[in-house]
Amino acid sequence: MKNRASILKKYLVEVGLIAFLLSMSALVVAESCETSTPNVCGAFGEYDTFECVPVTEYYDYGKVFNARVDYFLPNGCAPEAGWPVVWRFHGGGGNLSGSQYKADGYSPTLTRPSRGNAARVIKKLLESGFAVLAPHATSYLNWQTNWPWPYNWSNDYRFFTRFIADMKDSQVTSPEYLKLFDVGNMFAVGHSDGGAQASRMDRTWNEDFKAIALSEGMWSRCIALITSCNPVHIDWQHLPTLFMHAEADPTAQIVLAEIYANALETADYPVEWRAVIALASEDSDYVFSVGDYCEPGSDDYYCVHEQVADPVDNTAHDWLATSPIEVCNFFRRYLTPKGEDCSY
Repeated sequence: MKNRASILKKYLVEVGLIAFLLSMSALVVAESCETSTPNVCGAFGEYDTFECVPVTEYYDYGKVFNARVDYFLPNGCAPEAGWPVVWRFHGGGGNLSGSQYKADGYSPTLTRPSRGNAARVIKKLLESGFAVLAPHATSYLNWQTNWPWPYNWSNDYRFFTRFIADMKDSQVTSPEYLKLFDVGNMFAVGHSDGGAQASRMDRTWNEDFKAIALSEGMWSRCIALITSCNPVHIDWQHLPTLFMHAEADPTAQIVLAEIYANALETADYPVEWRAVIALASEDSDYVFSVGDYCEPGSDDYYCVHEQVADPVDNTAHDWLATSPIEVCNFFRRYLTPKGEDCSY
């Protein structure tokens, strides 16, 4: 009996030691994995105000001035392949002040209570497990996708070509932040001129991206105020595309979205697309000229959006109030492996 007791005691000690070592190993892994700064989108006031604080880097792409790159990481440890990443492109005029990373909330004293939906898109993506990569135009103002010379002459083209190649090259180890992202799960979203740049990622780096989304955006060679701009015939497999547009947008008129959607409908290969439209009023009789109507809230590719609670969304050149959940769910659909819907 003593011998059995001694063996049992030895066994329990060994099991306990193994369990302890395993727990310590897990702790070491947890502590050594790549984590983001906690509460990257933190509150700074009342009325649901918050600011998403990026990490800012400067990437050397062979010109006199380096390109500025902001990025945001979700809380926690990155997946083995890196974080699925959404490239987020600012609108015309740039974002050097970082104002597009701030949400001013819904204070009744604000003249534009919907201001901040751009930041809410970032926040929703981070909460849903996406990293956000927010490069700045090399001009620091406008993207060169729709400038009047061949795109491959531009500094933006040179920057993105080098940057994406370095992300994908396993032999490139510096700068280290390039390896935080899953190059097999890249998406692009942009507002206005940034929407044209998101379209450019399909046109020039199609094989590197899974889907794109345009907020009040347009075809890659178009400009907001010019409504006669037509895309080329799409003879390649265009990426799945989400349009978000206000019926009464005074800057990028909704005809730009209609023209682009029509080009997708007549493309050589079937393209999955979805349009979410903020109607100008409850009694609006506007009908998007392409696709089939579906009930608001459905997951079909074409939907006319019902009037939103905030009337600013219906008439301003701004992100819609529903943009955060629309962008997040649209991209989750094309994740590998496919992700679950983002929570409201």
